Amino acid sequence: MKRTFFTTLALVAVAVIGSQVAFAQNTAIDFNSKTILKEDVVALKKALQYPQIALQRQIEGQFDILVYIGQDGRIVATNYELADESKTFLMKDLISAATDAVSKYKFSPEYNGSAVRIPFSFKMMN
Repeated sequence: MKRTFFTTLALVAVAVIGSQVAFAQNTAIDFNSKTILKEDVVALKKALQYPQIALQRQIEGQFDILVYIGQDGRIVATNYELADESKTFLMKDLISAATDAVSKYKFSPEYNGSAVRIPFSFKMMN
């Protein structure tokens, strides 16, 4: 029996993180909060691939990728957020694939100076 899979990004309006992000050297960067648009979700979904190792191990999961976009449009930082942090090691390949897709994505200028929360869901279908 052949296994198929799919990845989804939630298409609902997403709450974003607070207005300040603390970085390693005790500096803070102010960001305006933005909600990711449906068109961007669709484009990110196309760029995303289910990691082969996760497929082989039948790993599924849901998490958010937090993206901090500077005033110049460059991604300043990314992070992830899991409901259950104990699953971090198990889901590291999924998180890495999502982070890679987000890092390569060219966000439109309206996101400059923003923090965006992007929900990811990896599920296998029989």
